Amino acid sequence: MQTTKAAPDGSYDGSMENRKETSPEIELPPKATRRIIPPSYKARIHEEYDSLDTKGKGALLRREGLYTSHISSWRKAFGANADASLAKALRTKAQAGELQDQIP
Repeated sequence: MQTTKAAPDGSYDGSMENRKETSPEIELPPKATRRIIPPSYKARIHEEYDSLDTKGKGALLRREGLYTSHISSWRKAFGANADASLAKALRTKAQAGELQDQIP
């Protein structure tokens, strides 16, 4: 509700002289994009998750900003041959690191 000020003599002329003209400028955030998670990251998190106890698993998920559904879906994506898929993802990351070391 907006209040108006009366003149010193108690009268009000209805003018908008004392009002401030403001136009709120609304700044919208950029459109959200999906996070792309590389297989090497998934493999590392999966290995670490499996090696932890219940409290450690919760701490890992909070630290990385993940949910248990992420871990479950990654397991399904790797399929029955999960160990081979995880090993391949880790091996690929290690090879990429070796290539970076060779660049002068």
